[in-house]
Amino acid sequence: MSQYYKNGCVFCDHSKIQAGDIREHHLRGVDFLSFTPLNPIALGHLVVIPVPHVDDASAAPDITGATFELAATIAKDLGLDNYNLIVNKGADADQTVFHLHVHIVPRFKGDETITVWNTSEAVQARSEFTDRPTIFRRT
Repeated sequence: MSQYYKNGCVFCDHSKIQAGDIREHHLRGVDFLSFTPLNPIALGHLVVIPVPHVDDASAAPDITGATFELAATIAKDLGLDNYNLIVNKGADADQTVFHLHVHIVPRFKGDETITVWNTSEAVQARSEFTDRPTIFRRT
């Protein structure tokens, strides 16, 4: 569930967003902001947030969907051909700001941007990644 403002949330208090260029958007009856994060990991890295407070991606799936739709539209409008749309849900998944936000991370051939995915042979060979619980297996 969402509420319009949550006291102490850095994204709800827009004056605490330390971005140089904050843009306003409106989609599906919801207001959004996009801006460069404090510590961008790539040239052109942006964050998209709903203005109403939503704790995380599962709290309000309709707003989560609209946030992703807007992020993809922004990426397209910017002419990005390769990019990651990233959301973290929960502290164990590295969510540090508990207000839904989607990262748009432009990717370029040969870039050294670090993502949460590691495709090294050592990681692929680890049994805990291949021996998944039944709920993750296709039947």
